[in-house]
Amino acid sequence: MNKDFIIEQLGINIKTYMDDLKELCYLWNEGVGNANMTLKWCMMILLSIVKSYLRGRDIRMGTITSFHRHIYLMVSIISDIICATRQNIDKAPNLKRFDLSNESVLHNSFGSDILADAEKILREKREI
Repeated sequence: MNKDFIIEQLGINIKTYMDDLKELCYLWNEGVGNANMTLKWCMMILLSIVKSYLRGRDIRMGTITSFHRHIYLMVSIISDIICATRQNIDKAPNLKRFDLSNESVLHNSFGSDILADAEKILREKREI
């Protein structure tokens, strides 16, 4: 995804974001642990971690309006975490059992409504 967009929205530099990304990948792996769960639950843990991260960066998504305003940022970070985990799967033993190589992992896990909203927002941003 667009790292420039992410660091601009978060108000941080690229080094800070890359360090945060490593930590988020670690937290996701540890959050899943050895629990017997489906990919959907695994992705819900990731969603919770990213929402908490954004709250810590003072991005609020408590209302539907603010959620829609920041959904592209959230999906971008989730996508970065999945890509980084794929590239370093040996460092994420708890996530090896899930097929993260599938490009439709986001769509299959979260459903089309969240992704459709993110795609709509992305199209609107491109038109501006």
